[in-house]
Amino acid sequence: MVPTSDAVILELAGPLDIYTVPSLRALIDAHCDDARDILVDVREVTLIDSSGLGAFGTLRNRRRAEQRVVGVVSSQPTLRRIFEIAGLTDGFVVDETADAVCRRIRGLAGGDGV
Repeated sequence: MVPTSDAVILELAGPLDIYTVPSLRALIDAHCDDARDILVDVREVTLIDSSGLGAFGTLRNRRRAEQRVVGVVSSQPTLRRIFEIAGLTDGFVVDETADAVCRRIRGLAGGDGV
């Protein structure tokens, strides 16, 4: 986890599966009510199974209830396709860098978009 003044960045690595999702859910529980934006950096994730997708769905639903989006940092072109297939494209802002994700989130919130 990397806290910044604007966001909490959850840096994930390795497989995101039934064995590792409990740790992700604990991070989600610890930071979901935070007023800052949440970015999940999955650039080092090697696998996302159905339990991993379920954790993303939980995070999206909790943040959506607060009318917030979740940022996903990924340089993997297949991630967007996985999210599309799973019906998880709404509620997430996906881009290749944390800075780009933050700019896009600020733009959605009516910020300066810089």
